[in-house]
Amino acid sequence: MAWEWLGPTATAVVGVAGITGTVVAAALTRRAQVEAARIAPAHSLLADKRVLYAKFLRSAEDQKDSALKLSKIRLQLQEFRTEVEAFEDSAQEPPQSLVERVERLVQEVSDVDVQIRSHEGELRRLSAEIAVVGGRELHGGTEKVRAAYADWITEKGGTLQSASHALRELAALMHQDVKPH
Repeated sequence: MAWEWLGPTATAVVGVAGITGTVVAAALTRRAQVEAARIAPAHSLLADKRVLYAKFLRSAEDQKDSALKLSKIRLQLQEFRTEVEAFEDSAQEPPQSLVERVERLVQEVSDVDVQIRSHEGELRRLSAEIAVVGGRELHGGTEKVRAAYADWITEKGGTLQSASHALRELAALMHQDVKPH
């Protein structure tokens, strides 16, 4: 009779321990879920910023490639124009092959100009998005890049080096903005 209380008491103790463990585990799980829900938007915003910044940098590089192509075509056109002017000075007709090459280059200038305008539009749209998610400093950096590229492309005193420098500065700002803390 002295041992009859042992079984029910042990069962009660194990039952209370199980319930306590379940309550504690549920509380810890709830806290972890609340913390994850609190952190998730920040991680999502960083991921969105990284994608947006990468798009801007890629579009700026595409703009640079098109501008380099345009510069090359302009040089070729200048060489051909000099040849054509030499024929005009001598009152001779330039060879048809020279005329065709000049016409082809003029068409290439037109095609590249369309590409450049497309890149300019994309950079403008991305710059506006960066203003929203990145703030004033990053938006200023995007505008500085756009202006440097425009000055270089339109030959208003800008250089490839100044455009590249503006892009490097912006990339550093972007990196700092999305750098994990």
